Amino acid sequence: MRLRVQVSDRTQPGVLTTGVGWWLPERPGPEFGVLEVNVNAALSYTGPADPISGSVNTGAIPCRMELIPAGG
Repeated sequence: MRLRVQVSDRTQPGVLTTGVGWWLPERPGPEFGVLEVNVNAALSYTGPADPISGSVNTGAIPCRMELIPAGG
């Protein structure tokens, strides 16, 4: 996925935070660009599930960031 990042002092160094469920309504459907900007598309959601909620912990997944030059 590709996202524009903003570096600030509100997040611990070495940590990336993002929202979930994003899409680009101006892009053609039915995907609307979700594979480019939606972190859900990058997560596998495998692993042990919480027995009460049934959800998988996605709060501490390693990732890699790389700089893409402007216009790239």
